[in-house]
Amino acid sequence: MFSYTDDGAKNCVVIKTFEDTAVKEVGAEYNLPDYLPDVSRVLRADAKVCRAGKYINGSSLEYDGTVNFSVIYSTSDGIIKSADFSSDYGGSMPIGDISGDCSVDADTELDSVTVRLQNPRRLTAKAKIAVTATINCLSCSAPSVTGVSGAEDDIMCKTENIDCCFGIEAQDADVSVSEDISVASPLPVIGEIVSVYLDPYLSEMKAGDGEINYKGNATANILYSAAEEDPQSPKTYVSLIRRIPLSGEAIAEGVTENCLVTGNICITSTEFRKAADETGEDRTVEIDFSYSAFFDAYKNVRSEITTDMYSTEYEGETDMKTLSYHSCACAKSFNFSSSACTELPDSDLTNVTAIRGDATVTGAEKSGGKLIFTGNVDIYAILSGGGIYMGKTFSAPFRAETDAAMTPDDFDYSADASVIDIKGRTADGKLCADMEIMINYITFAKRESEVVSVLSLRRDKPRKTDDGAKITLYYPSKGETLWDIAKKYGTTESELAQINGLDGNPEGGVLMIPSRKAKTPIYTKII
Repeated sequence: MFSYTDDGAKNCVVIKTFEDTAVKEVGAEYNLPDYLPDVSRVLRADAKVCRAGKYINGSSLEYDGTVNFSVIYSTSDGIIKSADFSSDYGGSMPIGDISGDCSVDADTELDSVTVRLQNPRRLTAKAKIAVTATINCLSCSAPSVTGVSGAEDDIMCKTENIDCCFGIEAQDADVSVSEDISVASPLPVIGEIVSVYLDPYLSEMKAGDGEINYKGNATANILYSAAEEDPQSPKTYVSLIRRIPLSGEAIAEGVTENCLVTGNICITSTEFRKAADETGEDRTVEIDFSYSAFFDAYKNVRSEITTDMYSTEYEGETDMKTLSYHSCACAKSFNFSSSACTELPDSDLTNVTAIRGDATVTGAEKSGGKLIFTGNVDIYAILSGGGIYMGKTFSAPFRAETDAAMTPDDFDYSADASVIDIKGRTADGKLCADMEIMINYITFAKRESEVVSVLSLRRDKPRKTDDGAKITLYYPSKGETLWDIAKKYGTTESELAQINGLDGNPEGGVLMIPSRKAKTPIYTKII
């Protein structure tokens, strides 16, 4: 992503050059095939979006992607069905004149999903999405010197090494997975599979030499109708949740073992069918799907910056500028439990047929040695009672804390939350969801350094000699360094250290400061 060496990046840091968020509304529609009965009621509406495609086109940032909708509905004859359809989206943002070695990121978040029944045979879906685009560029600017002609050996530079966070993108694309899930007794035999909705998440990411190894799961939310001996009897629907393990590696040039890694997974296609087990009963759900995993690896690269300059021959002035950058701090994942409740839409709907949830981190702060995340979880449930099925969606806030570890007080962060387990229950007129939520996060220290942008020399103002003195005796103030004193007298740190027998900064006492141009052994004493 950026050009640098492991030895460092002299006078180079990564800076955020552009950031903006565009909010768009995406729509799609689904017309029922002729062989299906009319839609009576929408029970659940889900949508997922992957990391957006993005690229710089002149003075614009172009992005595109796809929103995949999944709808579960009941028909006029009391049967539950599902529909899957999608909508492409795209757009652009003005970014001005950006050039050089830059990386582009465009994260897309779903803000709201609504599905309406326009007529008994047509569903329309809308989603509000927020595309946050960020451009980080490598900024390399060695200080310039004006007023110089000929050799520049008399220019002294004070440098400092800083740790600047560099990022590397990687992906493991179009990975195919096949999984057979058994439906054991006492669950009923499968009649028809209504829906298989996959929620993927990453539980472990580890950087190696030029690769990122990862593990995770795809939580399969399966809804099916029970096989009935009497075709005329009302159908019974059953849901189950199973975790399908995921693992792999992504090739990532430049990644090393000390990198911090964050990432996410997107399901790109899903197929499913029922199959017989060894007893001949339809108790197996065969699932074939593909996914793409996206990663961002971060590591601190040592960069040398120039914090002061002067000439031993001429008077001059330095212009300074503030350099803002990030250092990688820490990466971690943790789980916590959360519960949320809402009023039942109908007192007769006391059975939770199916339930799932989506979690989103909205903020983070450090307090009392803890890192505190806040966010929201959206819960989607299908309730039943007396042969009637109804959908219920509600949201609830969450608050989770973990040890702040190496996270500084002034920090930025990137975090993803996933509901990795959820159970629904009803009691006292309420629908409740008991959840286990996992948060993956990475934190960055926000840093600033003052660096020299320009040293302007006055060639008409050569440095004065000290009254012909060969040696000046100088009493340093508390905290003065060899650099400070050498700059004041137009000499060098090495000359001061050599004549005074020092291997570091002075600690009290008196210093001898040689004059380069004096001809006679005259001494001057300065206190």
